[in-house]
Amino acid sequence: MLYRELKALFLRVRNNTDEMYLILIKKIYGYDSYQAKQTGILSKAGKVFNDSRDKFNKAMKTLAAKYQEIYK
Repeated sequence: MLYRELKALFLRVRNNTDEMYLILIKKIYGYDSYQAKQTGILSKAGKVFNDSRDKFNKAMKTLAAKYQEIYK
């Protein structure tokens, strides 16, 4: 559930903060900020968000290269 919500958040926001992650974690799991840090969910949220960003950037580079190949 958190993974899907973080991917949706990535599509809407490019400048992420820990506060955004904490709001999602609180709504999904009911954890406060201390529990989120202790369980490792907060760091996992950051990793998922950054992975989504990396995948997006790689896909855009591939599409841009294909576009340039076609329209030279």
